[in-house]
Amino acid sequence: MIGIITGDIVDSRSQAGPESWLIPLKKYLKETIGPDPGKWEVYRGDSFQIMVPPHQSLRIALEIKSLLMTIGKLDARMAIGMGTMTYTGSSISESTGEAFHHSGESFEMLKTMKRDLIVKSPWVDFDEEFNLLLRFLQIVTDSWTNVSAKTAVLVLQKPDVQQSDLAEQLGISQPSISARYNRAHLSEILSLIKYFEKRVTQLYSPA
Repeated sequence: MIGIITGDIVDSRSQAGPESWLIPLKKYLKETIGPDPGKWEVYRGDSFQIMVPPHQSLRIALEIKSLLMTIGKLDARMAIGMGTMTYTGSSISESTGEAFHHSGESFEMLKTMKRDLIVKSPWVDFDEEFNLLLRFLQIVTDSWTNVSAKTAVLVLQKPDVQQSDLAEQLGISQPSISARYNRAHLSEILSLIKYFEKRVTQLYSPA
């Protein structure tokens, strides 16, 4: 069982050049996923595909979204597919299987649905539940400012960080970081990620 995130950059042409987002995105992928070309790829200028452990897929998708939202007016559309992999190629674009089909088919639906995050798995009830939750999540992330995104990307990558340490890192006061935390609804988002991880782990690793 694997997770595949297929995505593209929204409004990438609004930036002066692709290096504004391509360099930080590739840096994030190398540090988080690793240098292996079989695990991630950026292609067609502003599209990407990433292989991840299925239970980590929502957290990684949100880390990518928050990272991109710190850069101008960028955002990302992403489809999370979960399932099996039947063939492993030398690069992720050469690999195939159920997870790839789920991710690719769902990604094609995003533009017409006016959604920016969707999940498709072998479990119909799970998909129904989380796609409803992701619609509410989009309402939250659509309201993020650049400042909210900068706070979110740090918190999502280090969810156990103390607010006092975060305030020191950002060079702001404790009340200011608390206000940012609340405006971005980060406590609720972290709870959603934990619930997602729990449900996926239960489903593909039943006791």
